[in-house]
Order: sequence, then C-alpha cells, then structure tokens
Amino acid sequence: MTVTKDVLTDRYGTPDQAPPIMAQPMDANVKVYGGTVAITRAGYVNPSDSPQSTDVVWGIVDKQTDNTNSSFYGGAQGATTCPIDRGDFWLAYNGSMAQSNVGQSVYLYNATTVTLTQGSLPLAGVVLAFDSTLSLVAVALGTAAGTTF
Repeated sequence: MTVTKDVLTDRYGTPDQAPPIMAQPMDANVKVYGGTVAITRAGYVNPSDSPQSTDVVWGIVDKQTDNTNSSFYGGAQGATTCPIDRGDFWLAYNGSMAQSNVGQSVYLYNATTVTLTQGSLPLAGVVLAFDSTLSLVAVALGTAAGTTF
C-alpha cells in the first residue's frame, strides 16, 4: 500500500499525557505523510509503505514532511527533520486479531497497518486494546511485549 496523502490516525488514551513531539532527520529525497507510522532506516526517516525488518518504529508522522529535490531543503540526507508524535494509537490490523492478543507484540505491515506475524517485518509495538467493530487495534508504538510503559 503506497500512501499518497495524509491519513487520519487517532490517539488512544489521554492526549494531554502524551510524550512531547520529537524530530528525526530525513533520508535523502523522501516525503512522508501525516498520520502514517514513522520509521527510521539506517538512522533516517523513510516512508513506511514497505517496512523492512531492520527499520525502527518511533510513532506517527505528525505532519507531511517533504525532503525531496523539489522542496525548500533540496533533498540532501538529514537536510530536514520529521516531527514524530509518540505514544499509543489506533491502527488497522492485517489478519485476525482478538481480545486474547492484548499484551502481545505486533509488527508493522505497512504505513497504517500492523500484524501479529513477524516474518521479515519490524516490531511496531504492543497491543493495548482491540475493537472488532471498527477493525482497529490500539498499539503502544515503539515498545515490545514485556517492556514497561
């Protein structure tokens, strides 16, 4: 799934208790969209449409950030930073999910979706809640099962 515009990603929990927004440097000639899962690859933010096992999940891209040749920054690696909203968010899931999966690790399937199957995917976070009506799962991004929140 290739994201071509900002998406709406809702926060889970109390917004006023969320960690502050942080920034990470962007890779050369990339553009990321607000509401997608923020990853770094070899230390630089990249689009998360096709995640790799070595990617690191940080949170949600706070706003669309363009570091391409056509942007003001010129597209050089690290020329601009991407604002990242950290915390817990409602994400779509791939495959089956149930209440019994709360507390388990999930893996990043694409820019807006997680899955229980690791395969060659990076750790996305831990399942905090499950909503079968909306087909959404609340995920503490950037954490693993067994870690302290």
